[in-house]
Amino acid sequence: MNPVWLKEKGMAFYKSGNHVAAINAFTAALLLDGSMPALYSNRAACHLHMKQYKECAQDCTSALELLTPPVPANAVSRCKAYVRRGTAAYHSEEYVEALKDYESALKIDPNNESLRADADRIRAIIQGTGT
Repeated sequence: MNPVWLKEKGMAFYKSGNHVAAINAFTAALLLDGSMPALYSNRAACHLHMKQYKECAQDCTSALELLTPPVPANAVSRCKAYVRRGTAAYHSEEYVEALKDYESALKIDPNNESLRADADRIRAIIQGTGT
């Protein structure tokens, strides 16, 4: 088996909405090559869709550990990992952690108004002024 082929299969499963099969494909690919951050990030996206927030956060952390040093070439991947982990934290009502991740994503993509709005909403929840 080839991890790149398994990644492509996983993406096809993900796009078709078969998140369990996608997780299985990404996991099999990781067993062959655990140094590909996209595999962790893609599997995290599946976990997020399945409301498996702890697993999502763990995979995002693994992806971020591999996406070093932080350089422009990996900025988009780092941003996605921070947003996914922040979203998982938000849904787990871990608002301070969620805000930290959204702020990290905003440092990478400071002009992203959607990220800024999400961060502001989380900040309002922490301050007791939002829902």
